Amino acid sequence: MKSKFFLYCTLYVISINCKSIETHNEISNDFNVQTKNFISNTNENSLLDTSLISQTQNATYITINGSTYLVPHTEHDLRLAIYHAINANLWGDLSELIEIYQTLPNHQKQLVYMAQGLLERSRGYINKALTHLQRAYDINKEDLRVQLELARLYFEDYNNRQSKKIFISLAQSYELPNYTKGLINEYQSAINSQYKWQGNIGLSIGYDSNINQGNGIRQCVFNFMDTCVIYRNLPPPIGSSYLGLNFDLSKRYALSDNNDLEISARFQGAKYSKTDSKALFLTDYSNFSSSAKISYIYRDSVKKIMLYPEFEILHKNKSTYYQSPSINLNTEIQLSRRLNLNSNFSFKWINYEGENKKYFEDYKQVNVGLGLVFEPSKNTFLYTNFDFYRNLYLTNYSSSKEQSIRIGAYKYLSSGVYLHALAMYRDTKNDVANFLSIEPRHDNTKIAILSIGLPKISFKGVVPELRFKYIQNKSNIDFYIYTQREISLNLNYSF
Repeated sequence: MKSKFFLYCTLYVISINCKSIETHNEISNDFNVQTKNFISNTNENSLLDTSLISQTQNATYITINGSTYLVPHTEHDLRLAIYHAINANLWGDLSELIEIYQTLPNHQKQLVYMAQGLLERSRGYINKALTHLQRAYDINKEDLRVQLELARLYFEDYNNRQSKKIFISLAQSYELPNYTKGLINEYQSAINSQYKWQGNIGLSIGYDSNINQGNGIRQCVFNFMDTCVIYRNLPPPIGSSYLGLNFDLSKRYALSDNNDLEISARFQGAKYSKTDSKALFLTDYSNFSSSAKISYIYRDSVKKIMLYPEFEILHKNKSTYYQSPSINLNTEIQLSRRLNLNSNFSFKWINYEGENKKYFEDYKQVNVGLGLVFEPSKNTFLYTNFDFYRNLYLTNYSSSKEQSIRIGAYKYLSSGVYLHALAMYRDTKNDVANFLSIEPRHDNTKIAILSIGLPKISFKGVVPELRFKYIQNKSNIDFYIYTQREISLNLNYSF
């Protein structure tokens, strides 16, 4: 009977630990059946009064559904107890059981390594878990449970190539229960979906209170005998409704193990209902930008490295405004299960096109950034970023330094609503003064954005989102002072 139970237990735990791709700690309803089998394979005297536990020698105990059971220190009983502790996520008990089990001369080494690996996985240490599972696999390559756990760990470590290889081998080589086959197919489907075309389409309808970033300031520029003779009137704000569109498309290709290649493209823009007929140069503020990039990506459970060239074109004022190639390097490092550190570096060339060359000078931009992402609870993220920009022109009059800090929070509520809030402060200072002021231009910009999304009322995958945006720019040159408010309804569809 015990050998039959062990076979059942082995097949059961194969299924139970592959149940969910995203939440591997879920326990199926069949767990109650397995528990009864475990209890039936222990004698009636193994149900202990907890006050007698300390008096028991050459045995340990395990708690099942609130009752404490004796586990004799035999290879067979400890092996079953280890499998049960794994099924029930009894990681504290598992640690003790492993310690005792590996002292037995006839213990199974691959079981010890596998259990140690799953224990490390429960603590969030995927790399350590992989080391243990690989050792278990090297000892016994025919162990179904070890193969399944190893394939799953490769998946969690973003080594899709190795993970898929093992899953395919299992599906072709063994007669597995239908439930287990279904779970393997789910993993393979999840891997394959990562290498399909993916994208997002967004349509927005909104109103911007100040598309020209004007302020309408009226100043006296020439005073004679306490009487202003000449006034200077700066352009007033122009409010306009608009239609916005954004489109993202990307596809990844597997190179080897944790290395991928990704191609992606983006198009976004806004069409304003009003223009500025009084402006000397920029009369139409509608703008559309498109960009494309090819990225090399390395990713595992601890870090992500992304290196890519990007090419961007901005269309504005009914013509190509500028072209901008760049080289970029982004990294992410997991400091703990709840805290991530990220960094970014980019070098960009901005080259103006056509008539715009008469008014604007080409320049280079260097950007270095550092950020943190903290996950205090499920569906809640807090993040902050610091960025430094250096804009380099051939002439020093326009060269500038810029520093910015962003603080944001994202929360998905149980009601099916998500909130995303962002606050940003930016400080920009030119190197030298120009003809507009005896002091170098110095701007302080404050930006606040609040988005409210309603995924629960989505229609055929289209998610509505309401967004509010506020910008206030202060400057020592009055020409650059402005306040801008924006409200929009966005409809987003991802595929």
